[in-house]
Amino acid sequence: MIRKEIADETDRVTGKTKQISPIPIHLSIYSPNVVNLTLIDLPGLTKVAVEGQPESIVEDIENMVRSYVEKPNSIILAISPANQDIATSDAIKLAREVDPSGERTFGVLTKLDLMDKGTNALDVGFLSFSLFPCIIEVLEGRSYRLQHPWVGIVNRSQADINKNVDMVVARRKEQEYFATSPDYAHLTSKMGSVYLAKLLSKQLESVIRARIPSITSLINKTIDELESEMDHLGRPIGVDAGAQLYTILELCRAFDRVFKEHLDGGFRDRNLLGANNSLGPSDWGKTLELTMVHLCLCTLGD
Repeated sequence: MIRKEIADETDRVTGKTKQISPIPIHLSIYSPNVVNLTLIDLPGLTKVAVEGQPESIVEDIENMVRSYVEKPNSIILAISPANQDIATSDAIKLAREVDPSGERTFGVLTKLDLMDKGTNALDVGFLSFSLFPCIIEVLEGRSYRLQHPWVGIVNRSQADINKNVDMVVARRKEQEYFATSPDYAHLTSKMGSVYLAKLLSKQLESVIRARIPSITSLINKTIDELESEMDHLGRPIGVDAGAQLYTILELCRAFDRVFKEHLDGGFRDRNLLGANNSLGPSDWGKTLELTMVHLCLCTLGD
């Protein structure tokens, strides 16, 4: 049902073409069996355009993906199939460009169960779970440094999807695969989708904790700016007759006070009185008019 709804929504946005759209589809899942994460499922990087796609599709997809993974607060899941050469992985290449230190990149190997007989992913180097950055040895002698361990997972096959195998059964089969595998049995506790979800949740928590001081500072700064703006705007003007009458009376009282100070020589606004702070009878009318304008502006901004 969810898969079909996502496909239908994609068709509505793209017009049933093979193009992509930057408009996200939001899906919220509430369950006691899932961790608190926001996952952004980005389109896979491609090398050539297929029939029905514009020639710019390769660049369009990369630009879209890059716009998300470049954000310093994002966690990158660089997913590569284990039965292909890691050295040619576009996901690893892009992650390396935007996160050279690898501090926010998690490497994920899929399709471990589809590797050729007699081979395993141990040569890839995702078995190094030490506290120090692990070095992933790739087939051509190149290396890639990550600060987090690689995680191997086994997803549902297309046959499982066609048979409507649910995720609970799929996760159980995944655990059984690692537990019974002669190559990965000793890593069962650090393999699989469940472990990956917990690892990401823990990483997200640590990132949030590290960002709390700056977030708090930003919130306090925003509050101060808003309060200053509200002070400048002044009190809200009432909409009912009683409140409006009260506002008018307040204006009259303020005008009476300022006018008396002006007559007594106690009003010292140079913009109104001039540099000498003295007025002649011929200036009273003009000054009174300016005083009223000045008074109204100041009072409404109180």
